Amino acid sequence: MSLPFPAEYRGTLCHPDGIKSCGACCGVYNFKSASASSIGARLANSAQNLKHHPKNDEWAREYAANHAVPDSEKLLDGLRNCHFAGFMDEDDGKPCGRIGCLVHPQGNDGWDGREFGVYDRDTCEDYLCAAHQVLKEAEKWLVINAVEDSYTYGLVITDIRFVRELFERTADINGESVVWSRLARPAAKETARDYFSLKSDWEFGGSDAIFGQLHAGEGLETPRREPPWAQLGLEPDPVDTALTCLGTEVSNLDDLRLARKIVRTKIAAFADAVSQ
Repeated sequence: MSLPFPAEYRGTLCHPDGIKSCGACCGVYNFKSASASSIGARLANSAQNLKHHPKNDEWAREYAANHAVPDSEKLLDGLRNCHFAGFMDEDDGKPCGRIGCLVHPQGNDGWDGREFGVYDRDTCEDYLCAAHQVLKEAEKWLVINAVEDSYTYGLVITDIRFVRELFERTADINGESVVWSRLARPAAKETARDYFSLKSDWEFGGSDAIFGQLHAGEGLETPRREPPWAQLGLEPDPVDTALTCLGTEVSNLDDLRLARKIVRTKIAAFADAVSQ
């Protein structure tokens, strides 16, 4: 049995349902201050700055020159942060909701300002991240239907290993692969949402936890993060891969035990929700 994707889903994960979107390829997470509130404030500010400007090439060129993100604010200084990314929706006049390109022709009466962003318009038009090809349809469906906000959605949908860990650990617990039809159960979506929310608020995350399994190095270097069990010279646990995806940094055994318990409990709840 297959489950229907949201009505607006057209095979791309960027804007799946008119409620949330992913701005990871625009560099929206590449900041030393990368909390949900900090990133949200930046995106809202961009939307406000761009809202009342006349859209034309001269303006876009000047705006790009004056609003480039300095390397000193970035986690990874070799990664591009687009100054035209911002919130696309409003609530009581305040920018919120989906993250997107504020100089895209679809929102500007056909005028296209993407050539003045950090990439050219062809790259912006054609690029699709690895999640499109690598994630299975059931995995895509669950993330789209369980995650409700853009900040968390972008972090989850681009972390293939973190998504897959939920399915694989669940299969280990239940002794069978997750059955498509059971994903539609309210409890399945609620417990998946609980697991995925760890990406946006993880108490054991390092300073660059936003990069998950990778460390922010120099330029575009992203060395692998040492898994938490190795940080303490212990044996690995099945949930440690998910912990590494969360950018976990621990200094003592008690913290590692608690981190493992939190993740294990959330996976077990999902496994119970999709069991026979």
